[in-house]
Amino acid sequence: MQPLNVRAEASAEAQVLATLSSGTQVDVLSTTGDGKWHEISYDGTKGFVAGDYLKVTEEKLYGQVVAGPLNVRSGPSADAEKVDSLSVGAIVEIEELIGGAGGWYQIEGGYVSSDYVAQVDAAVASASAFSAASWAFLAFSCIFMVLTFSAVAGTASFRGRRKLRA
Repeated sequence: MQPLNVRAEASAEAQVLATLSSGTQVDVLSTTGDGKWHEISYDGTKGFVAGDYLKVTEEKLYGQVVAGPLNVRSGPSADAEKVDSLSVGAIVEIEELIGGAGGWYQIEGGYVSSDYVAQVDAAVASASAFSAASWAFLAFSCIFMVLTFSAVAGTASFRGRRKLRA
């Protein structure tokens, strides 16, 4: 398998900054409007990789309530109507992040403040057991959506993260 080139610009003629092997984890920062290039960050290097060689699929994103009871709102605002509440430790599937870090998560049935929900992976969500130290770490982590990249045309396979809209 040939490595995937990380380029300085979204162009096949741009300078190659690095190469990535199959299975490399990267953070996806953005995607060009035509979907042909992904801006990525890897090991301190920012650059672009060709979208022709990647198939992007999203994994489910989960959160666990870290302070509560947490109000579920009808819209992404503390002024929106309260439609439900969640107890500390409750697991939710996050459908969308609205407003970036310190914003709101859209979940089934409404919206919750991201300040009171820590993102957790599927294993933690299914086990729903977490230590106090882990809560503190996750509660202040940056918000990312995990993307899984799988190879198209047999060139490379990547797993990365993508920032949601701010």
